[in-house]
Amino acid sequence: MTTAFAHAANADFASAAMAQPAGLLLSLLAALTVLGGLFATCTGAPMQRFVGVLLQPHIVWIGRGILLIVWLIKLSQAGFVS
Repeated sequence: MTTAFAHAANADFASAAMAQPAGLLLSLLAALTVLGGLFATCTGAPMQRFVGVLLQPHIVWIGRGILLIVWLIKLSQAGFVS
């Protein structure tokens, strides 16, 4: 997963996806979190409403499902899942 983060930091998203698709998704989420924090810092905008919308149970479960799917894809590429 650290390899995917390193590739994504260098904007090499194809290599990041090949190394670990879940790592690519998490690195993009981390980058968006940093941008949101900078926006809130510069504007003084409250982020509670935005975070509250993102942390609704159905959105969290969709995110978990996506991470599970890309993890299973990576396992099948490595030969662990037939």
